[in-house]
Amino acid sequence: MYCKKCGKKISDNARFCDRCGQPVPAQRPQPKKRELDSYDRYRKKKMQKEAQRRHQKKRVAVIVVWAIIIAVIVSVAGGLYAHNYIMKNAPDGVQAMPGVSPTPKPSETVEPTASTAAKSEEPDDSEGGSMNSASDEGCQIYIDNVYGFRCPYPSEFEVDNLSNQNTRLSLKDAEGGGRMIISYEKISDTDNGASLMRDYVGGIGVSPEYNRAGENWYSVSFVRNGKVNHRKGIIINGTEHVYYDFTYDQLSDKKAKYEDYTDYIDEFLDTQTEGAASRETQKPDSTKD
Repeated sequence: MYCKKCGKKISDNARFCDRCGQPVPAQRPQPKKRELDSYDRYRKKKMQKEAQRRHQKKRVAVIVVWAIIIAVIVSVAGGLYAHNYIMKNAPDGVQAMPGVSPTPKPSETVEPTASTAAKSEEPDDSEGGSMNSASDEGCQIYIDNVYGFRCPYPSEFEVDNLSNQNTRLSLKDAEGGGRMIISYEKISDTDNGASLMRDYVGGIGVSPEYNRAGENWYSVSFVRNGKVNHRKGIIINGTEHVYYDFTYDQLSDKKAKYEDYTDYIDEFLDTQTEGAASRETQKPDSTKD
C-alpha cells in the first residue's frame, strides 16, 4: 500500500510511514464482492418470494374457513342433542302438539365449495403487470467513458435536456412521468458517506422517510410536494462522488415499477463501491520522486 500523505510505498503491516512519519490507519477487511444477478433473475427471485407469501396466506385462509365450518357443525349438533335430551326427560304433563314432531327440523346447511373454503388470490395487476413489464424491458447500462463508472437506467426512459454542472445523463419517462439524473463530482478525501448524506438532507427542506449511510455510500428517500424523491450516492477511488436522483409522482400508476427500478439500481451501485475499493489499493505511486 501507499502513504496517503507523501505517496511512498510502505509495508502492509507498517504503522507509520518511514519517510514522513504519517500514521497508517488500520486496514479494514474488504467485503466480499457480491455476484449481481441480472435484472431478470432479480425480478424472478422477488416474484418467487411473493408467490410463497401468497401461498402461505391461502393456507391460513383454508384453515380459518374449515375451523368456522367445524365450529358451526359442533354447535348445531350440540343444540340438537340438548333439545332431544330435554324432550325425552320432560315431565309427563308436557306433551308435544298432535301431528308435530318434538324434534325440530334441522336447519339447512350449505356444503363448502372451493370458492367458500378458500378464496383464490388473483395476482395484483398493478404490481404483477409492472413486474412482468419491467422484466421484459429490463435496464440498460450507462457507461461513463470519462470517469469510468457504470449505472443502470430503465430502458423506456428517454434522454432529455434537464441538466446542471454535475449531470452526466438526464432521462425522463414520458408515460409515467418519472425522471432520473445521473451525476458526478469530485470531493475531498475527508468526505465519506455520512458527511455527504448530511449535506444533502440539510438542503431538502423536509424530513426524510429513509436515510442510511456507510463509509463509501448513502441512500435517502423523501416526499415533497407530492413527489417521491430517491437518491443513492457512492464514493469511488476516494475522491469521486457518483449519485443518481429518481423522482416520480406519489400517485403514479407506475409507482411499484419505479420502486423495483430503484432497488435494482441501488444494488448495482453497491458493487461499484466494492470494485472501486479494490482498484484503489492497487493505485500506482504518482508522487514518487
